[in-house]
Amino acid sequence: MEKRNIFRYETYLQEVRKIHGIECPVEDAERRNIEAFRWVNEPITEENFFPTRVLDELKKKKIRIFPKGHRLNCIYHSLSLFISEEDAKKKFNSFSKTSRKSIGYTHLAQGEITENDGECTDIDDMGHFSFFEYEDISLKDKFKIISTL
Repeated sequence: MEKRNIFRYETYLQEVRKIHGIECPVEDAERRNIEAFRWVNEPITEENFFPTRVLDELKKKKIRIFPKGHRLNCIYHSLSLFISEEDAKKKFNSFSKTSRKSIGYTHLAQGEITENDGECTDIDDMGHFSFFEYEDISLKDKFKIISTL
């Protein structure tokens, strides 16, 4: 019997499954090897790889709740990644200056995600995908800053 990987934020994911009755990670999430780009700060810290749900809790922000059963209740517990530098910058620059400041990231980092790191959702039309990492993975060590945002 194959050992099931445990997700870093398994407790949160279990809560989503129980409350919303949905798969979490979402149904299209799967292991894959993929080059990825992420908004970060310099220097890169572990906090740059916390899902929005965890950051909201740390910053004592209101925890977001989406309509019952909506997949965003699960995605909220994942990392936002992009398949290209261009897609990552285009999305970041689509926000107003005020929103970009609120988001707080200043740099773009590139790294390689492997099938041993976690599970990725399908890539959307904007080159974005969500990533659910397995426990004991340090993405901080896998990503390097390549430019400013």
